[in-house]
Amino acid sequence: SVLFAQPLSDHSLITLAADGTLVKTMPDGTNRVIERGIPSPYAFDYTDRQHLLAYACNNASICLLDLETEISRPSPSDETPIAPQSLAFSPSGDLLAAISAKGYATVWSASGARSSRPRYRSRVDGARSIAFVDENTIAIQTADHIELVNVHAPEEPVKLPVSAATTLDVSNQRQIVALGTEDGSLVIIDTRSRTITRQQVVCKGHINQVLVVSTLAAVAY
Repeated sequence: SVLFAQPLSDHSLITLAADGTLVKTMPDGTNRVIERGIPSPYAFDYTDRQHLLAYACNNASICLLDLETEISRPSPSDETPIAPQSLAFSPSGDLLAAISAKGYATVWSASGARSSRPRYRSRVDGARSIAFVDENTIAIQTADHIELVNVHAPEEPVKLPVSAATTLDVSNQRQIVALGTEDGSLVIIDTRSRTITRQQVVCKGHINQVLVVSTLAAVAY
């Protein structure tokens, strides 16, 4: 199965398969392997503005690849082993956030030619995934709550109780976070007011995927 697919300006297609293989398929149907053995849990994210794919490397670090030129960029983590479990670019593509296997949430600049010191770093117990709500705010999903953090200001994160969340999606345009839970609840968080605006059971089983459809002001699950 395919975990990620991105068309490029030359009409080729980049895909990441479930076996950890990154492949470029040309318009004539020929393909070429770019990378093999990307390790599980397949932490990755892509920014179209910078044409950058960030993914977990075999050396437990973060790799950056320009998909247009197929040139690797310096790792923002300076190849320090962190075993990323989740990766996310900011809307501009200038910042990259990661959750490590030890529960550290870290944000770096991804726009420079060299690795840089973290813009933000904090340990979050039970951290599972991370996403940018806007250029300043990250949402961190844990086992029993969601943390909203301003990565540019030294203030306490806002913690909102959400138990057994299974999936998370954000809308930069709508400034909301949507989550699904094991008991079939859909949870909507307004990041401007930093409050839960809706929480209700919408299906009998657990929700394994949510998608915010910003143009329709809707959430699919």
